Amino acid sequence: ELRKSDRFRFCVAFANQSGVASLIQTLADLRNRGVRGQVLLSQYLNFTDPVALRMLRKLDNLEVRVATKGAMHAKGYYFLNHHQNRYLIGSSNWTASALSANTELNVIIASEPKSPFSNEVESEFNSQYQAAEPLTDSYIDRYSIEYEQLWKKRNDIGILLEESVHAPALRPNKMQAEAL
Repeated sequence: ELRKSDRFRFCVAFANQSGVASLIQTLADLRNRGVRGQVLLSQYLNFTDPVALRMLRKLDNLEVRVATKGAMHAKGYYFLNHHQNRYLIGSSNWTASALSANTELNVIIASEPKSPFSNEVESEFNSQYQAAEPLTDSYIDRYSIEYEQLWKKRNDIGILLEESVHAPALRPNKMQAEAL
């Protein structure tokens, strides 16, 4: 679908390096054909990988924005043509696992470009996109700090959980045993 598009829009909560890498050649081919796209990502839960953001910044046929407020958790891939739009809407984030290995639930809806359905989907995308922050090097630098701090905390929690799994079994003392 993407290769056949006149233009495209992605609205996905999370993207990672492997997900962007899986489409990078196709996106570059589209750039060479003059096909432009808009991408709306989310800062929700800080799951989007800064490396993926830097990869996207290198593609001059993409306009990328990041929803920094609220809990934007949508997943939609819009393949737009002058004769028919196709909307893949479902559960797939922009990760290699979601796009190729995970069990995901997605539907493809074909619609004429000016149909009520297309107008509604496009209007919602436009609203979210305009409210989002443009992806800049400065944004990526700021976000990278937050991302690294959060992932360090997540790793620390994981280590604590791992240690608690391997901790010796608790044994009540004599007084506790009598109370139990």
